[in-house]
Amino acid sequence: MQRSLFICAAVVLFPSISFAARADVYKAGDSFIGFSAPDQHGADFTFKAGDAKVILFDTPAADGTPQQSPEPDWFAKNHVLPLVNISALSFVKRNVAQTRMAAKTYRLLVVDNKSIAERFPVQQGKFTVLFLNERDVITDIRFAAPGQELRELLINKTATSG
Repeated sequence: MQRSLFICAAVVLFPSISFAARADVYKAGDSFIGFSAPDQHGADFTFKAGDAKVILFDTPAADGTPQQSPEPDWFAKNHVLPLVNISALSFVKRNVAQTRMAAKTYRLLVVDNKSIAERFPVQQGKFTVLFLNERDVITDIRFAAPGQELRELLINKTATSG
């Protein structure tokens, strides 16, 4: 009887414990201050006030097709912080991605932890773009396809936000 009571308690409590530990998905009104991840060279980076106006979250395609990079100082000039999610990649694809990222001349953050990656809302085949105000609070979240759609969103939004 005690054993069956213990099993029932474990079955009921275990899912609620794992659910409670799951972080909320970012939404408008959330602060981005304190976000932490390593850059492509392994250096720790913790987001602090004024680090960026735009967070660009990318989950690479399963086929591993690399995206065209802008000129090296474009991200810094436009206050955009790129993050690349490699948490769901296989060991081999993760190593290929890390080699490609290490060759970039601009800073990008590497998200290799699934629980951190799950905080970002995503749409299949699109970048997640978080826009921040001067207090580093998320004011808008958009999704854009690679290429022209993403360029237009970033140019229009960064031009109007100062």
